[in-house]
Amino acid sequence: MIHDFSIIGAGVAGMTAALTLAKSGRSVALFESSDKIGPLLRGFNRKGIFFDTGFHYAGGLGDGEILDIFFKYLGLSGHIRKEPFDPNGFDLIRFPDIGFEFPFPYKYDRIQERLSETFPGNEQAIIRYLHSVGESCLSRPYLNLSASVVPLQEMRNVHGPSLNEFLDGLTQNVLLKRILSAHCFLHGSTPSETTFFNHSAVVGPYYSSVHGIEGGGRSLVNAFDVEMKKAGVDLFCGNPVSQIQFSTDLALKEIHVSDGRI
Repeated sequence: MIHDFSIIGAGVAGMTAALTLAKSGRSVALFESSDKIGPLLRGFNRKGIFFDTGFHYAGGLGDGEILDIFFKYLGLSGHIRKEPFDPNGFDLIRFPDIGFEFPFPYKYDRIQERLSETFPGNEQAIIRYLHSVGESCLSRPYLNLSASVVPLQEMRNVHGPSLNEFLDGLTQNVLLKRILSAHCFLHGSTPSETTFFNHSAVVGPYYSSVHGIEGGGRSLVNAFDVEMKKAGVDLFCGNPVSQIQFSTDLALKEIHVSDGRI
């Protein structure tokens, strides 16, 4: 079989790439070593309880927001049902060492109001932080489709000030800085290891809206499955790729799978 593109790995990135290419008229082969596509995204059941390992909640999925637009483009929206989280506290941040809790809301004005009530005297620092997060998101063409693509702009993700440095320049209130750093768990880096620009790109959409999906990651995988079949993506599951061969000019020539097919 001959395809325009071959993609190894049917996780959310591989499925997105395959569906995007297929919708553009390209023939695509998608390989997955597991027996099913989206093996991590679909979650699992244990003792009658479903564990949603791959999709807990998402930012930017409100009507007309960037992930909503993206899902509509991929054709996924018609197969899923969004479930809004509590706008007054989609996450509860606990500090057991001092017996303090902070319900983190979404919508920028609501976040500003809640933080300002909790940390009087830090209003200007809070306003500047939220404004900087919003401006950072608006400058990125993959979060704001009206933004211009500027060469090397994303180097700020690597070379800009760290989140720690940015917050230190705003306030000396340690608890406020801990709260504004709490969502580092969304990208898995500490405040000293990630830049402010990288952090803002992750948390910014969550500051706009927070939604889950009915059925979690499994529903999202099913939506991908329907749309990829409709677009003509050829799926090869349960056979790990064993070899990739290139021609002398380094063009991809063959992909071998474990059952001997080429």
